[in-house]
Amino acid sequence: MSPHRPIRALIAITLAAVSACAGLPRGNAVPGDGPGQPRRVCQAAREPRELPAAAALVDSAGLVNAAANAWRHAGRPAGDVVFSLRYDPHGLNVRRQVIEHRVSRVLADSLQALAYAHRRTTPPADREWGVRLRMQLGEQPALKVERSVVCPPALRDPGMGPFSAAANRGWGDVRDSSPAPSMASAGTVWLRVSLDAAGNVTGVRVDRGGVLRGSDAHLLAAVRTLDFAPATEDGEPIPGEITIPYRVRGP
Repeated sequence: MSPHRPIRALIAITLAAVSACAGLPRGNAVPGDGPGQPRRVCQAAREPRELPAAAALVDSAGLVNAAANAWRHAGRPAGDVVFSLRYDPHGLNVRRQVIEHRVSRVLADSLQALAYAHRRTTPPADREWGVRLRMQLGEQPALKVERSVVCPPALRDPGMGPFSAAANRGWGDVRDSSPAPSMASAGTVWLRVSLDAAGNVTGVRVDRGGVLRGSDAHLLAAVRTLDFAPATEDGEPIPGEITIPYRVRGP
């Protein structure tokens, strides 16, 4: 056999994907991040396992008093504001943004600044995590912690590069001068692909279905030719993982 023998790789358009918050319940398909981007099944995050109290995230008494003053100064509008908050493993608030508001943008931004000013450091964790903080405005604003919405990574375009046939026929060819990975017999293995927040491939491993023989470098190079949209949490990119089927012919 020629060393240029193609590996037939099946990249399903519908992907079995998991995000950084693994084991999430089935959710609803939503549009991608822009024109031509894939639709994703987004879900409520399960991390952290137990939602913290608002008082663990902010000085709730101080924030409520300051928010009430800002609300009165703005003319007592009815409505609420939802902030997306993300914490690093050391418990530091590394991101905060307004994702919903039913008041003026000026007031919403002022309340976000107050939430930051009254932030607290949370207990250490194994990984980054995020939640939402909803503020219902009034004379005594009410705070409620809710789960973030996580969208898994997705393949932006299954017809790109050496996988150009995938979009139409579900198959693609990968050719390389190095020996191709193979298995004792033809079959499909499922590859777990790790991605950073920019959608770059940071690692590939066999998740289930067999053990590949041959060049791991060849396999990694093949997967790196694909263009992935990263996972998102409340619309912001985060690291994640995606599982894709990879079908290899036997020797």
